[in-house]
Amino acid sequence: MIGASLDQLDSLSGSLGQTSADILDVNGNAQRAAGDAVAQMNDIAEATRSAIEQAMADMVAAVARSRGELAAADWTGPNRVTFDGHYGDFEAAMNTAQTNTNETFTGLRATIGRMGEEIAAYAQEIHAALDSASQSSTSMSTAVTTQRANLEAAMGGMSVG
Repeated sequence: MIGASLDQLDSLSGSLGQTSADILDVNGNAQRAAGDAVAQMNDIAEATRSAIEQAMADMVAAVARSRGELAAADWTGPNRVTFDGHYGDFEAAMNTAQTNTNETFTGLRATIGRMGEEIAAYAQEIHAALDSASQSSTSMSTAVTTQRANLEAAMGGMSVG
């Protein structure tokens, strides 16, 4: 054997070629995962905001129905005044809750936006690194193939045995 087994070099070259293809697959998967992460965070945040707002709207509607029944009732006196005061407190609390919900989810959207920018930057960096790794693997495969061809040419008809 002169320098290396030709069969082993063939196997190594094939393996390096497969490694290069595998790296490209990982790169594509990483890019998709990065893009999906931001979209999923936005979807979850929006679904959460919507569910909270719907629950609050349902509660406001239930209390409003009671308030409507009160309007039809012949009720006066200090208990009515107390009820009206509590209803005013309820409305103020619900307005505060709506304001807090809006502010929280506005902030959350901004946070997700910043996370999206960081994930996009990461995706570019990992893309560059994996692309470089793939190119290196391809270059190693080419070097092995070239070495094999050189060995075969150097052997040029020599036979063993």
